[in-house]
Amino acid sequence: MTKHISNYPDVLTVEEVKEILQIGRRSTYRLIEANEIQHFKIGTKIRIPKQCLIDYLNKRSAQEASVC
Repeated sequence: MTKHISNYPDVLTVEEVKEILQIGRRSTYRLIEANEIQHFKIGTKIRIPKQCLIDYLNKRSAQEASVC
């Protein structure tokens, strides 16, 4: 069963972002490395504020709407 984004913590792991977006690990890292999704590092660990993921999704939605 897929969890709703509101059920995730305020700071996400790469794995959690992958689950939310329902994409592969490699695609998730590509989005992060391209700074499509804002993130920060703690040591070697990548963390993504949930609001940054929401901002990314809103931006994508706006772009898709302008294409139609």
